[in-house]
Amino acid sequence: MAMKMYAIVRNDIWMDEGKAAAQAGHAFANVTEASLRYQPDLMDQYRNPSDMGTKVVLQASYDEIAEIHEQNKLLKNAALIYVVVDCGHVFPPHFDGVSRVMTAVGISPMYEDDASLLLGHLHTFRIKWYKWMYYKF
Repeated sequence: MAMKMYAIVRNDIWMDEGKAAAQAGHAFANVTEASLRYQPDLMDQYRNPSDMGTKVVLQASYDEIAEIHEQNKLLKNAALIYVVVDCGHVFPPHFDGVSRVMTAVGISPMYEDDASLLLGHLHTFRIKWYKWMYYKF
């Protein structure tokens, strides 16, 4: 059975494609590091050469991510969730250079059946071009 690792990027704040890709990268790197430390057997299964796991980037709002976090606590085999917080970057209107902003989360490797229960309602990440086409700098 195939395993997947997930990054969920917030879609209710404005980020261009480079910023969103960087946040997903932080989510994958950090949840990989945490998984290697706290779930080494699971990471061995994920990195098995005969059935190599994949990575998926999804999108969700802050409220949807909070709900996923709460639902995850109820699962028998709960996943590790790593929260990515951006601070110190200037990228109006949500990043003022001072505030801490949760931009993404990384979710440790999961079997597809387990993931569908927790994440099945989410969609793959897409940049909402209309948000920045009309943004006034």
